[in-house]
Amino acid sequence: MKTEYIIADLVEELSQKHRTILATLDNQLAPLSDSQKTWKPAPGSWSITECLAHLNLTHTYYIRQIQKKVDDVPRTVPAAPEKRFTMSQNGKLMLKALDPASTWKLPAPAMARPRANPDPESVFDRFVELENLYLELLPQTPRLDLEGSKVISPFFNWLKFRAGDVLIFVTAHTQRHINQALRVIQRPDFPMA
Repeated sequence: MKTEYIIADLVEELSQKHRTILATLDNQLAPLSDSQKTWKPAPGSWSITECLAHLNLTHTYYIRQIQKKVDDVPRTVPAAPEKRFTMSQNGKLMLKALDPASTWKLPAPAMARPRANPDPESVFDRFVELENLYLELLPQTPRLDLEGSKVISPFFNWLKFRAGDVLIFVTAHTQRHINQALRVIQRPDFPMA
């Protein structure tokens, strides 16, 4: 798990991961029927749509926060893509918890749990919209002070992350739940239509 980056490399790596996420969605998840998208492997587990709805809830907040930080930087501030970024201790801990390879099972906070039976079309549309916003935002982030600019957690107002931490763990969180959605369709009892 990498925690230190040259900013230009970080932006490129995260952009590539999000392009891959969108391709996975287009090729493997979007073509499914609504009944497949809403099928749950077991009571208390999430459907594909609920995985994406959860991401929509959490990422709306973080993307808005990063967008606000970028918008607040005067246009005269030059980008610094050659600068280095090192994750904070809070960021490293969050990344460890959200990383797709992590074995930690963390329950989603109540405000980040999807509502019952979300509409697949609106959830998928919102997810694509957020992914595209994120991809548009990433190239603007080298103008930000990724270490000095802080983002407060939506769950605990005493918990702060570096803006760069957020960029990294939002990507890991997205990958984690896309992998969860892919595991749903790989189950032998997954409906055929």
